[in-house]
Amino acid sequence: FGHQDCITGLDSLSRERCVTSGGRDGTVRVWKIAEESQLVFSGQEGSIDCIQLINEEHMVSGADNGSIAVWHVSKKKPLARVKCAHGMRGDPGLEEPHWISAVSAGLNSDVVASGSHDGSVRLWQCGEGFRGLHPLFTIPLVGFVNCLQFSSTADFLVAGVGQEH
Repeated sequence: FGHQDCITGLDSLSRERCVTSGGRDGTVRVWKIAEESQLVFSGQEGSIDCIQLINEEHMVSGADNGSIAVWHVSKKKPLARVKCAHGMRGDPGLEEPHWISAVSAGLNSDVVASGSHDGSVRLWQCGEGFRGLHPLFTIPLVGFVNCLQFSSTADFLVAGVGQEH
């Protein structure tokens, strides 16, 4: 019962449930606390390293394969996914995606942010019905984006940036 590997992300809002990302087990789980049950979501390759609720019905996750995904709490597969959201790195033929180290969402909005070790934060707008992610702009930074958090009004976005993860 539960994740098969370490929990890499956790978030909750006002309902009696929370969401978790399970890292290398490749799952997202919605825990219904009052019912002592869980819903298991899969469909994103790689280690899912970060997660945040957008509202009571939708969440955004980031993975080590460089993808970000938007999920509905009642659908087992992502509604939208952007592969290689922060581009690729490495020599030709040996490229690999910049992994996603942080995600955040403006509460009850359609704007999400992703951070990576590529030294940038990217902002995205969710499409109609959360069935798409459209790039808005990129904020260049020096260092590794370890965490992101929008203010309660979503007027500000704070990034925790270090020299390593």
